[in-house]
Amino acid sequence: RATHDASWGGGDVLVNTLLDAADAPIDDLVEGVLAGGGVEGLLNVVSIAASHRLLRFDLAIERNRSVEFGWLDITHALTYVNAARWAWAQAPGPDAARLALLTAFLAFDSGRAERRYGHQPHELPSLITGDVFSAVLDQQPDLAVGAALAAPPSVAADELEAASLEDTGGSFIVMAHLVKTAVAARDEANATGSSLPLAAAARFLAAPRMERFVTARAREAIDFVRTGQPPTR
Repeated sequence: RATHDASWGGGDVLVNTLLDAADAPIDDLVEGVLAGGGVEGLLNVVSIAASHRLLRFDLAIERNRSVEFGWLDITHALTYVNAARWAWAQAPGPDAARLALLTAFLAFDSGRAERRYGHQPHELPSLITGDVFSAVLDQQPDLAVGAALAAPPSVAADELEAASLEDTGGSFIVMAHLVKTAVAARDEANATGSSLPLAAAARFLAAPRMERFVTARAREAIDFVRTGQPPTR
């Protein structure tokens, strides 16, 4: 078992590698684990990379109904690494280590829209004195990110979780995912020592989201009325 060395300093390089690689950099990540990062270091790398994916997600893609990609393709990378962290803490061993590597692949896969369409360079908003709760409910993603970065992590996490309970999901499954993402963001912020997971979750909660399941069913119904042909299952 490769243990985590607190002095290991390869995390930032691996985050950039995971974000920018053309192919899943599994060998690089394994080398990082063995060089002192350990599985905990790998999970931290994935957590921060997933947060950056959320923070730089192009909202034009979310609004484009012809693109089969959206928020859920990215947010699951953050919640998955949180689940893998729990698994490693509860039962460290080969199975949990493999799960950690799978989270890395998911974080890589969540960048497929960036690799297909490119991504705009992003800068984090200025730190803003305000509350995450109001920014989320007012659908102001930049304000939500700035407030999450400026507030003490425990305060930002409390406000984020409170906002996730305000039933803004549009459907039950999305509402449940908002809560899950907010809770995971608190855990990941505590584990990584970074507020980026909180800021990433705040952007997701505050930004517009397409109800793709509802949209798809509505389009099928319209097509059925126009053509008389039932949807293909």
